[in-house]
Amino acid sequence: MSAVTPGAVPAVPMPQQPELFETLAAVASDWRPSRREARRLIRQAIARCAALHGGKVHISWFREELPGWIDPHQIGATISALHQTGHLASAGEWLPNGGGSGNGAKPALVRVLTKPIREADFRDKH
Repeated sequence: MSAVTPGAVPAVPMPQQPELFETLAAVASDWRPSRREARRLIRQAIARCAALHGGKVHISWFREELPGWIDPHQIGATISALHQTGHLASAGEWLPNGGGSGNGAKPALVRVLTKPIREADFRDKH
């Protein structure tokens, strides 16, 4: 039996959920100015979080610094988009989601910032 790091969950293949990924992509590319601004603020918060936590990022560590007007769906979609572009990768750890919703105790993946988030890479994309 191999040792498991506390807080780590063994890698499990993600089920194929094309509808979910299509929905996340649509939310992450919403053209409206308020949504574009939300994604910019989320990316900045993620970069600051990584700088404070040795490159690691978790929603519970940066959620509080986001303005209240940001739709929570934008947060998840932006994280997913950054994972898809290779900016974030799994750290192999899970922590409670936190926050005031009914999902506060739900596990959320800890991620690692694998390359700098440059706003120029996202201009007019997402």
